[in-house]
Amino acid sequence: MSQSYPITVGVINYNGADIIENTLRSMYDSDYEGALEVVVVDDCSTDRSPAIIRDKFPDVRLFIQPANSGPNAARNRILAEASHPFVFVSDNDVELAPDCLSLLVERLTADQETAVATPMVLDFHQRDQVYSNGAGLHYVCFGIIGLRHEKIPEGLSMAPFTSICGSGGIMMVKRDAALGIGGFDEDFIFGYDDGEFTYRISASGRRVEQVPAARIYHLEKPGRNPKRLRYQIRGRWILILKAYSTRSLILLAPALLMFEAAQVAFLTMKGQVGEWFAGVGMVIGSRSAIMEKRRAVMAVKKTPDNKLLAPGEIFMFPSRVGGGAIKAAKAAMEMGLNVYWKIVEPLLGR
Repeated sequence: MSQSYPITVGVINYNGADIIENTLRSMYDSDYEGALEVVVVDDCSTDRSPAIIRDKFPDVRLFIQPANSGPNAARNRILAEASHPFVFVSDNDVELAPDCLSLLVERLTADQETAVATPMVLDFHQRDQVYSNGAGLHYVCFGIIGLRHEKIPEGLSMAPFTSICGSGGIMMVKRDAALGIGGFDEDFIFGYDDGEFTYRISASGRRVEQVPAARIYHLEKPGRNPKRLRYQIRGRWILILKAYSTRSLILLAPALLMFEAAQVAFLTMKGQVGEWFAGVGMVIGSRSAIMEKRRAVMAVKKTPDNKLLAPGEIFMFPSRVGGGAIKAAKAAMEMGLNVYWKIVEPLLGR
């Protein structure tokens, strides 16, 4: 029956002239048998990608944003324009395996409480290398991403499993559940934008399911704009302040402060401490709006923080950590954070 559900496939596009055709082609080549509506929301591209879409994919419903407002504004536009209750939300730099949509819809229809299903994300060029296969949230509010940049282990289970933060920004969502928590938070410009959404889905009592058998291939872009780091710092603190319970904020304060001191020291060594001040400054400047969002999150939150947060290895790109003393210090800090979690975990609440 899952093959008969009509679905909307939505793609965010920004300057995707070199990649958007392959992404859309893989969606149209899907083996999904139900009705397929394809929507592209263009975030004010300055290249030829909108013209390419109009020329080569005339059936696509193309919408141009009034201003460049970031990925979450585009995701909300997809939800608003979607004609069907199941919506696949995607970036423009992926290629879907033929059975990806079918497997994700199958998972959504298998359980009423599952609101989001996410695929395994593999590298576009090295197709046995994992980019993401589910993610958790460390209680200091950093991602826990197992197998990142590793080959698919022999014997890895393909059974679906619950994943608090999903698997990147590629997901099949139940539109009513997404709108029920207020959609995507458009204050998240870079970093945490997709994970924050799936985290709120999990906090609301609905499930996010990782479906390893459903696969996409992601074209990872080299390098990152160092000025975007401030948005990651800002996003992390917005998520903490809007979604952690008051009890959790109090009990986790020593660990959060220790981690923050370590982060400031690390950024100082990297010559980027100014980004920390810029990010924190943006948080302080928007404190009233954050508190308003906190009230909205707490109104629908049903799952306690000790079921949403976790200890473990904090994911950081190896190129930033390097080796030697920094790597050893990171491991020692994680060990201390793990011990602290064992002390406070039973006390955390909703």
